[in-house]
Amino acid sequence: MSRAAFTLPGLLKFTAERLPEEPGDGTPGACIGTVRVVLDVVRHFGFVVHEVPVECVAVNRVYRQMVDENEGEIPADLDVLMEWKERGAHKIVVDPTEADDEHGWNGHLVIYADPKPGWHTGMMVDVSSDQFTRREKGMDVPGFVVAEAPPVFRAGKMQLRVDLDDGTVIIYKASPDNTRYLDYNDWKRKHRTGPIVGPIIRAAEEKLKGHKG
Repeated sequence: MSRAAFTLPGLLKFTAERLPEEPGDGTPGACIGTVRVVLDVVRHFGFVVHEVPVECVAVNRVYRQMVDENEGEIPADLDVLMEWKERGAHKIVVDPTEADDEHGWNGHLVIYADPKPGWHTGMMVDVSSDQFTRREKGMDVPGFVVAEAPPVFRAGKMQLRVDLDDGTVIIYKASPDNTRYLDYNDWKRKHRTGPIVGPIIRAAEEKLKGHKG
């Protein structure tokens, strides 16, 4: 299938905008099912993209400001951290070293596109970043986050910091060995994601026809 009417970022965004609120087993925006759907659509149009399991830390504006005021250091004193919390600081940690719990896989899944020929950086895309939304904590995270990232990111050799408009900061680091998502039905059973993938592909093909016309 020709992809002439689409850039990769454009097709990723086109697909993400057409995802149902609950594409997978878990919470709205569940990352495994969402990434499976997006990859299947994008690969249909000939783009080469990879899923990347990551660990994450997301903090709200208050937490970030307090770290800045503390010369970039996170205090080890639990009393100080409790004071930060009472003042509105909030942090979300996705740590794959912890066991999976009743909510599912203890990890997060993003998409990585290799650099174009002659370029040094590729692209990290989080199509379920709205899982980090906590509006009561001032974290209103969009469901589509894009950041430039060199290939060493995919190998787990660097952290990638993304600063959002609402003051939220998300730090991603690939954890290539955290592959338990491969065992989840939302990843391996196409009959679960196919009913979502098919209509999005058809909508994209219609857009291509319109572009050619």
